[in-house]
Amino acid sequence: MVEHFRTSDIRVKDADKAKIYDILFHGEAHSRKELLDRFKFRPTVLTLSIRELLEDGLIVEEAKHKSPSGGRPEVKLAPEPDRLMAICFHAESRHLKAALVNLKGDILLETGREFEASGDEEAFLGLCRSHIRNLMAHMPKKTILAGIGMSLPGSVDTKEKRFNSTYRWPKLRGISLTPLEGEFGCSLHVRKDLDSVLENSMLNFPELAKGNTLLFHWGFGVGFAFAQNGRNVNNESSRFGEVGHTRVDLANIKPCICGSAGCIETDTAIWALLPSMQSVDSALYDDEQLITNFCKVHPEVAALPAVRKALRTISLTMMNMYRIFFPSNVLLLGPFFHVPSISQSLEERIILETSTTGYPVLGFRLIEDGYRGCIYSNARHVFGIKLAEMLRAKF
Repeated sequence: MVEHFRTSDIRVKDADKAKIYDILFHGEAHSRKELLDRFKFRPTVLTLSIRELLEDGLIVEEAKHKSPSGGRPEVKLAPEPDRLMAICFHAESRHLKAALVNLKGDILLETGREFEASGDEEAFLGLCRSHIRNLMAHMPKKTILAGIGMSLPGSVDTKEKRFNSTYRWPKLRGISLTPLEGEFGCSLHVRKDLDSVLENSMLNFPELAKGNTLLFHWGFGVGFAFAQNGRNVNNESSRFGEVGHTRVDLANIKPCICGSAGCIETDTAIWALLPSMQSVDSALYDDEQLITNFCKVHPEVAALPAVRKALRTISLTMMNMYRIFFPSNVLLLGPFFHVPSISQSLEERIILETSTTGYPVLGFRLIEDGYRGCIYSNARHVFGIKLAEMLRAKF
């Protein structure tokens, strides 16, 4: 969970202090003597770094414990994971969710509330503030809010920290999120949700960071994220990945929520398939987690004519994307991929497509935990920014 110092102006003493903290954080040493004997830090640098880490509350001194070498008991040094916490936002369908996360990656509390399709900018920022205040109220007194991370759908300007637009909330246009920084006195990190899920997947499974990796989402909407050799490919303010609003069937003239007609989503998105699925369960509504749970226990949904047509459209879309990106890994995110016959059919069609190119896909992987990766990716970036500040040596 802990990352720090990505800039080029790092001094030797900054790197030493960061390394000392990293060693203690990961339990590779537990005392000053261990740090000195095993890692050969200079005594002065070690003493001053430990002093600053204690003063900043990033580590604590615990009860003395027996020395491994049999000498005098040593004061144990331990990380304080609750010293810094991050508030991490992501959206699932029309629900805006937030989580309070500590340095270890423990999720202490989560909140979530539906944001109506008719909601405007003022209401959205108001909901964000409500989530933040609620979570901050549960932080221990010793905790510093390191920052706020937001993984959002649609078009996001990561540099200017602006939520440009998303079709699920049509009244949200060009919202500046920077007021949240000033109001809550912390940094703000903003990015696209699928980029966050892809990044977290590559960290959890390092083999995905080799070659081209495509994440394909089929759920409330249809979209993708892409990485080359572990690096996300995206533009700071583009709609890169919005494949659901392209066309593969010129005969399709169904209106789309984006205002156009004939988009892929008009045949495939949850909001388009919902009437058909409600013939199986009338209680269903357009919530991605609810549809995921439904698909897991109702594999017969694959036989519905509307879903069969959607599968053909998604298959054609993915085969076209294969021809563009030539991925060596494909990650599948969304409710319908939890139906074995659907995911198997897609994999077989893609593999058949690769047989004509001589460039085979090396593996498919279902993302089991949905958008949870957004939480950890957000927290990682927030903590990286704050720790880079706190681990800079003051001596």
